[in-house]
Amino acid sequence: MNTNGTLIPKRINELKHIDMVTVSIDGPKEMNDKNRGEGSFDKIMAGIEAALDSGIKTHTTTVITKYNYDCVDWIVEMAKDKGIQAEFNFLFNQSNDKNDSDLFMAEKDALQRSANHIADLKAQGAPILFSEDVYRYVAKWPHHQKRIILGDEPEFDNIRCYAGRFMMFIDADGRTYPCVQLIDIFNALDFRKVGIEKAWKNCAKHTCKACYFPCFNEFNSIMGMNPRVIIGQVLSTLKGK
Repeated sequence: MNTNGTLIPKRINELKHIDMVTVSIDGPKEMNDKNRGEGSFDKIMAGIEAALDSGIKTHTTTVITKYNYDCVDWIVEMAKDKGIQAEFNFLFNQSNDKNDSDLFMAEKDALQRSANHIADLKAQGAPILFSEDVYRYVAKWPHHQKRIILGDEPEFDNIRCYAGRFMMFIDADGRTYPCVQLIDIFNALDFRKVGIEKAWKNCAKHTCKACYFPCFNEFNSIMGMNPRVIIGQVLSTLKGK
């Protein structure tokens, strides 16, 4: 379950049998609160502590923006201190009427430095969830304001997208998408009206060719049989994190 963590202390009894909780935190207090709102840091940290104190497997997820691109070392040290893993992501694509994330986008140089630094730390054995490969891919992505490539094949080496074939997302209104980045872009079907099989098959019709988002590209790399990524995920699973 992905969560902002604020309700974990109040709902801890309902969470004790969950496989894992992923808590969003975007750096130390000042950086985090610029991304997630004033006062959110203290609530997030209380949620992480409550989950760990109850023995719930936990890791963090951090979204890199113009406010916190220098937070990587702090997040990694916090993860080491608590014996958990840290996941780093970057702003994903939103439909035209939900593009507030553009206001948070870091400059290209800062974003590239952050992605390469995450990859360097991963290569050194830091407790970072995704592979070095997908973070290098973010650093090399040519158009950070254009986070997905629709239609024509990209004119650069890219990780093939397997969304719609091995992955789908069901929105709160029942519409079934190949990927959350295609919400309101793709003509999704409501599985409650047409059935899950038809809604699932419809997902294969999407025209997205590539994106730079680490979470999805970790999945795409596994489906594409990238041995480095597969071995990394196996080792992570064996460690129980």
